[in-house]
Amino acid sequence: MHLLNRHRRRCIPWGRLVIELSDVRKTFAGGVEALRGVTFQVAEGEICVLIGPSGCGKTTLLRLINKLLPLTSGSIRVAGRDIATEDAVHLRRRMGYVIQQVGLFPNMTVGENIAVVPTLLNWSRQRIRRRVGELLDLVGLPPSSYRERYPRELSGGEAQRVGVARALAADPPVMLMDEPFGALDPITRERLQTEFLGIQSQVRKTVLVVSHDMDEALRLGDRIVLLREGRVEQQGTPEAILLRPATPFVEQFIGSDRGFQQRARLPAIQALETEWEDSGPSTGDALTLPAETTVRAALAALVERSASHARLTDGQGRIVGRVSFRSLTRTLTGAHTEAGSTEQSAEYQGGTDPGGTDPGGTDPGGTDPGGAEPPATPRSGE
Repeated sequence: MHLLNRHRRRCIPWGRLVIELSDVRKTFAGGVEALRGVTFQVAEGEICVLIGPSGCGKTTLLRLINKLLPLTSGSIRVAGRDIATEDAVHLRRRMGYVIQQVGLFPNMTVGENIAVVPTLLNWSRQRIRRRVGELLDLVGLPPSSYRERYPRELSGGEAQRVGVARALAADPPVMLMDEPFGALDPITRERLQTEFLGIQSQVRKTVLVVSHDMDEALRLGDRIVLLREGRVEQQGTPEAILLRPATPFVEQFIGSDRGFQQRARLPAIQALETEWEDSGPSTGDALTLPAETTVRAALAALVERSASHARLTDGQGRIVGRVSFRSLTRTLTGAHTEAGSTEQSAEYQGGTDPGGTDPGGTDPGGTDPGGAEPPATPRSGE
């Protein structure tokens, strides 16, 4: 089960390192220091999200990794090779690159756009056609309907799907994604994030994503690297950064989203899994929590106990449901589907509460913390 917010995450062991940055520095003309000793690693099959305020060096890092910019000092290794010794073109052909503006060639069909790198690699026509069809199916675009379309005939979401398919065309071990969902409306963005996680569960690439959105980082990332003024302020799993911010800046960066903080104070009863198998009495060593425990406190309890889920009990010790890292974080990020959990929460609220409190109610200010949309985090200007 995904440690925080989806089914796959903690199934990934800390294995072979695919991307390794050591004391990476980049200074531009005029002595402007964009990166100041950045060090981190990304393991095989992981999604690592780079996040931070505008101008912190996120996009610069991606450009250094695929040699669009020269490195000032330090080292970058991809799949065990120092990129300083590699030909830039050869290196880029081993990486998929997805950008916010998609960058499809307007004079080429969807099929031709996806086939660009395989064509450069001299794949046969039959192999290319088969690969294009496989990838269109993978991203949910029927080949018979989309292969011959031009980019101008696509919606923003469809174009972004084609961009992902093109990045995967030559089956690269590494994917670099620079705010790939940033230009889309919120509904389309969340849908594509979910679809991308489904694709990743099948292809298991090593992915480095630049994002300006903390909710997106929590939803997508196996690891998060938070940058500030060209330095790593904190790196680690999403739950570690969320529950144990290392500096006041990290705490402020997380706390800048009021909607996020409000959802953190919701009772865990509002994050119930819609389907769960264990409906027996609360006995043994299984983690149990009072139903009025907040979402943030429930996550902290799961981390402390290294548990995958917890059963919630009412004031009389009766089990009313179960929460997991996935269900709690979906509530925390505003992605929780109301069907099922809301119904179960309402059922509990309507029952007898010996303490006389309503754990599913609104906050004292009379607002519904689960209904507010979080304000947008400042966008990266890189």
